[in-house]
Amino acid sequence: MSEIIIREAQPGDIRSVSDLLIKTWQATYENIYTSDQIADINRRWHNEDTLLKQLNASNQLFLVAEQGSVIKGHLLARYLFDRTILLRRLYIMPDVQGKGIGKKLYQQMLKTFPDAKSVRLEVEGQNLRALQFYRALGFVNVARTDDCGGSSGIPALIMERLLENV
Repeated sequence: MSEIIIREAQPGDIRSVSDLLIKTWQATYENIYTSDQIADINRRWHNEDTLLKQLNASNQLFLVAEQGSVIKGHLLARYLFDRTILLRRLYIMPDVQGKGIGKKLYQQMLKTFPDAKSVRLEVEGQNLRALQFYRALGFVNVARTDDCGGSSGIPALIMERLLENV
């Protein structure tokens, strides 16, 4: 297994990130949501135009994890005025999940925002693998939402981790 490189995404990465998100959403949610729900989210959230706008947005971190020349992971986070990091996406290709790539992406995010006081995220309550990952990092449930991502109509847990160097 070649080394994993964590870096900021470039416009030329957008197609690969879109493919990663579509494949990962299918594999992760095929037993939770209908195929129509998955297709709708992929069409609205993971298309190349939407991703390119996110890449170019200010005050946002858009990372990829690359192995060889293949993108195996992606993280999108936004730094809020109250020193909270909003972790919007952290997805790893199914064939390399559990190999430390998600943790590397997460650690790079923390290094990018060294004065952050907390990290907040939304996660599907039935996504047990993600819940286990986030709990191992120190996240706790703080609330629920009926509209994950603000435009899905899908319920989710809101988790938060307070950072020690506040």
